Formats: sequence, structure tokens, C-alpha cells
Amino acid sequence: MTVNLKLNELVSGIKNSAKQNRGQVLISKNNFNKEILNCLYRNGIISSFTFSDDRLFFIVSLKLKNLPELSNLRIVSSSSRRIYMSFKQISKNYKNTDFFIVSTSKGIFFTNEVFFLGLGGVILFDNLSYN
Repeated sequence: MTVNLKLNELVSGIKNSAKQNRGQVLISKNNFNKEILNCLYRNGIISSFTFSDDRLFFIVSLKLKNLPELSNLRIVSSSSRRIYMSFKQISKNYKNTDFFIVSTSKGIFFTNEVFFLGLGGVILFDNLSYN
């Protein structure tokens, strides 16, 4: 399974659950999803993620206060078009209060970690809406 399909499944699963005000969602178990879920957990966006009984899925528990943020997620980079930004470009296009995930050579990081560490990388997804 390619990285883009994994990312599509993760983002659409979380986004749809948040829109329907469900507290949990099943996400397929793989290392890429685990790293993103760990990043979201580390930063308090989700309350937990555990293995399902058959150990094929992660059961992700969403925080109710974060449902509005999660319902507007959009994928920025695709497998055919990676959006790489240096830290200078990130700080110009995003604020430290925005919601986005960046994949770097050092791992996957959330907004506040990117600004604290001054990292650039591939913007995986964010929740900004451009009207």
C-alpha cells in the first residue's frame, strides 16, 4: 500500500468521524499511521489509540473539543506532488496556531514542534480552508 493511500485512509477516517461526532474510528495498522497517530496523541489532538482485538486496526479515540478542527482536514501532498517547504516558507504560510503535520527526515511533527525545532519538510495535511 502506498503512502498516499495510507494517508488518504487515515485523514478521511478521522475527518468523517469528526463530522459525524463519533468518538472513535478504526484505522488500519501500519507504521506510517502509527507515527502520525503518535504525533497527534503527543500533542493532545486525540485522546488515545490502541490495537483492535484482531490487531489489524488501531482504535482511535477522538477528543470532543477537537472535532471542529478535525472535520476540516485536507491532504496537501500527494504521491505525485509532494509539497516541500523550508522552515522559512512554513513560517510565512502558516501561523504557530494553525493545524498541520509535517514529515521531516527526523520524523513526523505537529505545528508547535515544527516551530519550536525550526524544521522544514513535506506538508502532509492541514485544516486550513481556502475559500
